[in-house]
Amino acid sequence: TTNVEVDQQHPDIAYFGELIFGDSKFDIQFDTGSADLWVIDDGCLSAACEDKNRYDPETDEDFQDLHENFRAEYDKGEVTGTQGTTIVQIGDLSIRQKFGLALTLTNDFQRDEFDGMMGMAFNIASQNDQITLISNLFNDNNNHFDAQQFSFKLGRDADGTEGELTIGGVNSESFTGELTWTGLSENTGGLWIIPLDDCLVNGAALNLAGHVANLDTGTTLIVVPHADAQQVYANIEHEEKNGHFYISCDVQVTISMRINGATWNIDQRDFIIEDGDECYGAIDGTDDGPANEWLLGTAFLKNVYSVFDLGGIQIGLG
Repeated sequence: TTNVEVDQQHPDIAYFGELIFGDSKFDIQFDTGSADLWVIDDGCLSAACEDKNRYDPETDEDFQDLHENFRAEYDKGEVTGTQGTTIVQIGDLSIRQKFGLALTLTNDFQRDEFDGMMGMAFNIASQNDQITLISNLFNDNNNHFDAQQFSFKLGRDADGTEGELTIGGVNSESFTGELTWTGLSENTGGLWIIPLDDCLVNGAALNLAGHVANLDTGTTLIVVPHADAQQVYANIEHEEKNGHFYISCDVQVTISMRINGATWNIDQRDFIIEDGDECYGAIDGTDDGPANEWLLGTAFLKNVYSVFDLGGIQIGLG
């Protein structure tokens, strides 16, 4: 296995690590909710590209231009540019890899402290006919991995803990006890989506039926159907505004996810998000997504050791 340090944009907003394109180092967000790799190109003129590291293909002797367009749409915005290949390195692993050279970024990316994104979902989810870097590494017979898995331990700002990505298996020192494995749902579109048994608020089940959980390291909060969110906050004094549910900063509440019979609690500090003098809950409601899908971002994933198993098409939590 290979271990890669996972840094973060404080406090716990985004998680990224170092990738080397050619000879240049970049901070690239690890995103299990997409399947495209891109880095900001030297020619990007968008406001969101200012003060970021940029990739200059002309100084990279390994670069090959594919003369293809690149376009990736995310919940928060869009990236466009061209595509090429070069030698990309992560940890002590390297391989020739197709990637996007971003020439335009929408303003939604302006606050981000990373220089690109690395999609870690299944290849079918790529919007640009890419094979993901992870899949490429697993397909390379020169790499002798324990398993076709990658695993995350995400750091928490309040604890000062470090994050870690393990490629090729798990780091058994990063979790205790057994892993709970759950097979992926059907028709996930190549995303890491598993059945969600239920959500509990202070031990009381919401009695969700037929729901699924999308485990997404590229999302900060937990985004759920609006009706479900109203259920979560039904017994918590709240005010809905700016797309969030504002609650008392001192409220005592334990939110838990039940997945394949196991219950995972969310740390109080991960659920209560400070916004100036006010606070809102980490669970947001939306009417834009599927009516049965809970997007479990890093507010949840910080509380577990997560193993994404490409070979077994399953997720392990510890």
